[in-house]
Amino acid sequence: MSDRRRATRPPTELTTVVYAHAVIARLLGEEFLLTLRHREQRWHMLPGGAIHSGETVCGGLRARLREVLGAEVGDLTFHTAIEDEPRPEGNHVNLVFDTSLVSADDAEVVSRSDLWEAVWIRWDDIEATDLYPPLVFCAGNPLAISCEGVE
Repeated sequence: MSDRRRATRPPTELTTVVYAHAVIARLLGEEFLLTLRHREQRWHMLPGGAIHSGETVCGGLRARLREVLGAEVGDLTFHTAIEDEPRPEGNHVNLVFDTSLVSADDAEVVSRSDLWEAVWIRWDDIEATDLYPPLVFCAGNPLAISCEGVE
């Protein structure tokens, strides 16, 4: 491509949106994972959401969990990063953290959103669940970092 043609094309601006999600598990004889199920389309999402400008990842994740679940969580430990397939409007990067609920009876977690309902799914049923982002198990991840004390 000539320099002249390149100069006349409008610049393409792609954005990268960072999402943070929480893996919240509980044990009641069996292991369960907390998800948010879309009320109309029936797919599940790990609790969390987009990180807003000016927020730290951990602070933003804590804020999204308070907004949607009305719950506080414990320490956040990095689990994995998942990049979505490229999209015309930009990239989505999902950061997934392990944590636990500290300010709610986890059996009674209720979504505050009209679009999502809080649902506990059995750990053994995760692979058969339409879950976003798809959960990647990284047991013993040597790169795990903690967001303890970060707001």
